[in-house]
Amino acid sequence: MNRHLAQSALCITLLVSVLAVDAEVYKSVDADGNVVFSQTAPVGQKSEVVTPRIGAPPTQAPTPAYRGASTKLYPAVTRQLSPQQLANKAKNCDTARAQLAQAQHPHVHRMQYKNDQGELAFLTPEMIQQRVDAAQGAIKQYCE
Repeated sequence: MNRHLAQSALCITLLVSVLAVDAEVYKSVDADGNVVFSQTAPVGQKSEVVTPRIGAPPTQAPTPAYRGASTKLYPAVTRQLSPQQLANKAKNCDTARAQLAQAQHPHVHRMQYKNDQGELAFLTPEMIQQRVDAAQGAIKQYCE
């Protein structure tokens, strides 16, 4: 009896997976201009049937999907940078180091900026600390 139940469950699973693969996917654009994909045709909107591309399974861990993603989440991934990207990273590193040196200069408290009223004002200690923190964060990001 258990064997019959297991075979039935297997048949149902296969049938559902075949039906899922055969389902149509509709592509439309909503009122805000966003592209929407759905398994049901939108009512009162122009849509087209698209065929999903099914590729080979990945051979390695996925690459981080967002900028600045930690490779700690994906230890098997080592991101290779192009020569242009390496040059940009070095330039950003140099800029961040220069900004840190400027923010830590002994006379930084004499630096002026234009405030909201368009008047010249001196940097406050909080503003100086914000600049130091931003430069240190950029150094951590670009100078690794």
